[in-house]
Formats: sequence, C-alpha cells, structure tokens
Amino acid sequence: MFAVLLMLGTCACSSEPKKDVKLTDVYDAIAAEVTLPEMIDINEDTLYEQYGIKTEDVKQGIYKQLKDFGAGKVDEIIMVEAKDADKASAIKTLLDARLQNLIDQSTNYDAAAIDVLNKSSVQQDGNFVALFVSKDASTIKGIYEKNIK
Repeated sequence: MFAVLLMLGTCACSSEPKKDVKLTDVYDAIAAEVTLPEMIDINEDTLYEQYGIKTEDVKQGIYKQLKDFGAGKVDEIIMVEAKDADKASAIKTLLDARLQNLIDQSTNYDAAAIDVLNKSSVQQDGNFVALFVSKDASTIKGIYEKNIK
C-alpha cells in the first residue's frame, strides 16, 4: 500500500510546473525545433491594448507576434508566469478571449487563418499560462510542456 501511495504522489508531482523555469529558455527550445515565421516582441502598451495583460501581474513573460499579419498569417506566442494563482486565472481568461476574438475576426473571410486558429490553444499550468497561435501549435505545446514540467 505504501508503494502505491508513493507512486501516486510521484505522478501528482510530475504534473506541477517546475519552479525554476525561464521562459526565454522555453522559447529558445521551441524556436530550435519549430520553424517559426518572423516574430516581433510585443511592447507593454500593446500587451495591454491587445491582450489586457498588465506587466505588473507577471513575473516573467514572452510576448511574440507575427511581424507581418495577413491572410492566414495570425501567429502569436504568449507565455506568462503570473505572480499568483488569481492573476494566472485572470490572464488565462484574457488569452481565451484573445483567441476567440481572432476566431471571430477571421470566421467569414480568412479560411487559412481559421485553420490555424482551430489548431491553436490556451493552457494554464499552475501560474504559467500560454497562448500558441500557430499551424504547429500542438508541437509547440508539447515542447512547452516538456520544458515547464
């Protein structure tokens, strides 16, 4: 019985995010395995205007957007470590809304973007929250999970 409890405890711990994750390292791991389009850093003002995220709620973050948006071109990578669980939950809600907004904007006129957006996701792991808008979103998500857990 002790062995079973030990196994269950080990499994439960492995799903928690690591404590010493550097999101710059996670982004570098993603960029090393996935051919990303040319991305630009999102500044603090744009982060708030487009996503509603306040930098004072964030311990660390990676904020990337496609340099040249256009038909079928909607790539974004947002990775955040929030300062606490409440802020992480709020940021997840904001990123869910951002993804839905992109879907709503593209629904009637950009089938290529909808294809990308339908592959995209928002996820929360403890205080870590991420938005991956990419045709390779599932691969990016796998790399992200491998590096934060």
